[in-house]
Amino acid sequence: MIVHFFCNFFSHAPKVHATQENKDLNENNLKILKEFVLKHLFPNSSWDALSAAQQQQCISILACLYLFFSLEPSNTSITPKGIRLIISTTFPIGAGLGSSAALSVNLATLALWHLQYYPYHDSPLNEKELDLINSWAFILEKIIHGTPSGIDNSVATFGKVLTMHRDLQTQKVHIGKIDKVPHQVLKILIVNTKVGRNTKLIVAGVRERRQQDQTLYDSIMDQVEKCSNECIDSLSKYEQHTMTKEELYSNLEQIISRNQSLLNQMGVGQEKLDRIQAIAKDFGLAAKLTGAGAGGCGYVLLRDSTSLETIAKLKQAMEAEGFECYETGIAGVGAKLEQQ
Repeated sequence: MIVHFFCNFFSHAPKVHATQENKDLNENNLKILKEFVLKHLFPNSSWDALSAAQQQQCISILACLYLFFSLEPSNTSITPKGIRLIISTTFPIGAGLGSSAALSVNLATLALWHLQYYPYHDSPLNEKELDLINSWAFILEKIIHGTPSGIDNSVATFGKVLTMHRDLQTQKVHIGKIDKVPHQVLKILIVNTKVGRNTKLIVAGVRERRQQDQTLYDSIMDQVEKCSNECIDSLSKYEQHTMTKEELYSNLEQIISRNQSLLNQMGVGQEKLDRIQAIAKDFGLAAKLTGAGAGGCGYVLLRDSTSLETIAKLKQAMEAEGFECYETGIAGVGAKLEQQ
């Protein structure tokens, strides 16, 4: 759909303000492009009359168009050429795995290279290039989700293990990195419940419930933050060789189980996610939801000592519930340029 859209409507694009500086989402650009997308994809309909799937389709295209129309070439001597996008993925969309952030980062990486903000090179992207990619990807996440935290696009951009802290007074986000946790040291089994959910609506629901009982929700949030800090502390100690791998697993399993309980109290749990946790517990393992919850995916932390036979039986038990399983690890690579 995106390829078709570009080929047929790019030459009739509306006029929007383009810039080299990414300060924040330009609401006027967004409004103009939203009307443009709706006019060409669903000419006889209003936004509110669209189904959730149709709105999501429009939002994905809107994010793409916003980037390419709002971003100026790196210098005035450059005349951008037409571009055809072919987007594919091997993991579920809208399931709590950060698919929108992956899309946003890929689009930003491509657009910035296409407009010559950096040349193609085989070496890893440097910090300045990654920061630029991340800033534009965050804008696209705002289009898709409304009020994203920024952690998903940051992880997709920089890779590895990241920490995030938002200053409540300035609202400035501080990103930290735990660089020395090797990929596949912590293996996980991602389990897709196939229960559809909408991150924007789930987050809005939590915000609404917090307004009704701020004391309760602030207490839960404080405990969730404590879980996060304990996780960071454990990973840091492992990184500094002051904690063994066995101690790391034990700590993380306790944190995961406690965190899942808090998320259920927050109202973002779901019976099939509870089922994932129960099955994992039968195998002596810990599990929790990932993403916004209320469906989508959960994950099971796999120990080094977990045998291939046990993992196979675990997958079989999950699949018997109608779930899909993907075995992977944390601390992967982030954005990169790659020629086919």
